[in-house]
Amino acid sequence: MWMKIKNSHNPFVNAIYLGLRDWNVLAARATRPQFWFFVLAVVIFSSVAQLIAFLLDLPFVALIGFGPFSFVVFLVSIALVAPSVSITVRRLHDAGSSPAWA
Repeated sequence: MWMKIKNSHNPFVNAIYLGLRDWNVLAARATRPQFWFFVLAVVIFSSVAQLIAFLLDLPFVALIGFGPFSFVVFLVSIALVAPSVSITVRRLHDAGSSPAWA
């Protein structure tokens, strides 16, 4: 499956693939479209996950006071922190700024 995505000509899919694949590479560079497509994907994914968790947690919140699906969204958000910081540092390298701004 990854090989098919890797050779995709869709810049949105490529930006997501490269952002997740190169989560530990800080010395490279990220183009402006790659950075913004990745940010857009993270925002869309997080919003959809929050909406689904909210709808699935409604019965649990009424019964036990908290929702177990919110914890899954929290774990996904934590998992996306490293790729987000990495692509921000790479974008700052490409723009000529210091990565200390990240």
